[in-house]
Amino acid sequence: MNKLTLSFAVVTLFFCVPGADAQGTSSKGTGSTHIVHAPAWKPIFEKDVLWQKRVWREIDANETNNIAFMYANSGQHGVNLFDALQEGVKEGAIKAYDPVDDRFTKEMGVADLRAVLKPRTINEKAVNALTGKTETQSISMNFDPAMVYKYWIKEDWIFDKVQNKMVIHIIGLAPVVAYLSDDGTSTSYRPLFWVYYPDARKLLATKAVYYSITDDSLTWDDLFENRSFTSHVTKISEKSNYESK
Repeated sequence: MNKLTLSFAVVTLFFCVPGADAQGTSSKGTGSTHIVHAPAWKPIFEKDVLWQKRVWREIDANETNNIAFMYANSGQHGVNLFDALQEGVKEGAIKAYDPVDDRFTKEMGVADLRAVLKPRTINEKAVNALTGKTETQSISMNFDPAMVYKYWIKEDWIFDKVQNKMVIHIIGLAPVVAYLSDDGTSTSYRPLFWVYYPDARKLLATKAVYYSITDDSLTWDDLFENRSFTSHVTKISEKSNYESK
């Protein structure tokens, strides 16, 4: 295969194949909540890597195929992803990292997480209907888990010469909220925290997806490893060191 053909095939994979091969996939039938560890990824050695890219994606719960990410109170039929992540951090099962970057450079403690989720005061300007004057109103906004309807993922796309196929490794996962500026005039999307996905797989393999009342065998590790979601590429870059985060 010449370089031009390979490049075209890779670009096609990025944008047209949402279910591209991921290592360590487990079947739906084995995805029960009694699993104590996630199936390990097959090792890939740097000498066997023909081609690799780092890719950032956005998952939007409002899309039809992403109904599992839509917030619902966790119960006997499954656990909401955000609940699973924040409870895992509070219990010490996984680590959360400051969203200042996506390189997992600054660990967040439980107190830091609570600070991120605490109520905020928004100072909105509004015209008084009686006086016609512009006044500032202070509004307290409590955090609502339903505000998390987007997730950012960071992943590596690796063409392994030994397996002769493209392999996808998710590296990072972040719940994202629409952040209203302090003056209430603009909105931007911001991650609440990042989780190093390989370290979170053990936890996610024990959490059933809140998918439907008739199916509690699919775990969050199953969902991610089987690429059972729709996402959109937001950024692609070269990756110089296979082992780095």
